[in-house]
Amino acid sequence: LTRGSPTIMDGGGLPGDRCHAIWVRGGKHGNGVLVGRERLLTSRRVLATYHEASNTLAEAHAAGAGGGTGEASSNAVGKIASCPLDPSSCLVFNQTLDFCIVAMPPGFGAASGLVPVSVGEDHSFAKSQPLILLTSTQDPDTGSSHAIRLRVDDWDDSEVCLHATEGSASCELGSPIYSLSGQLVALVVRPAPRGGVVATRMSAVTDRLRKRGQLGYALGD
Repeated sequence: LTRGSPTIMDGGGLPGDRCHAIWVRGGKHGNGVLVGRERLLTSRRVLATYHEASNTLAEAHAAGAGGGTGEASSNAVGKIASCPLDPSSCLVFNQTLDFCIVAMPPGFGAASGLVPVSVGEDHSFAKSQPLILLTSTQDPDTGSSHAIRLRVDDWDDSEVCLHATEGSASCELGSPIYSLSGQLVALVVRPAPRGGVVATRMSAVTDRLRKRGQLGYALGD
């Protein structure tokens, strides 16, 4: 997953232009995030089977999209980049960690103006640590991505439990969680009691893929 200089959070506490949330629309709805080379990472509860993945679209507000190439396209009015997922090229499930990685047709990144996120594999969690959850609303034509400030409650080697600093952490499954330096550190996989969320740590995802010899395949390398 893309490494290098992370995007720094802006003065308002919102993720920079590298951080994003993609709307995943099919039999089930949720969020995801662009990783590697044209790969979508989301919760397995959003995409649980090959059939679901093959009948699902990924959509995002185009950020300076220029029409794109391949099967991806940009809606000139709503400026929405949309493409079908391509599980025949890549599909990786993990039930234990509750994540799914599926290929996207070449051109979605160009059409949407999105680039793969920077992943914080070595991120260390701490009690009450502030993080940012980014979630995209269901209607991409009228909605947008919303940032929610979170605090860390508890964590282990594979998951982290968080609550919103104000109100509840209401979001879609598969919503990405970023550090204040703009790195992807976790992915929402289920709700937690009292308005919180449980998220799979990205360090656990990359470690599992690496141990199974699937990291290059999963990321399109």
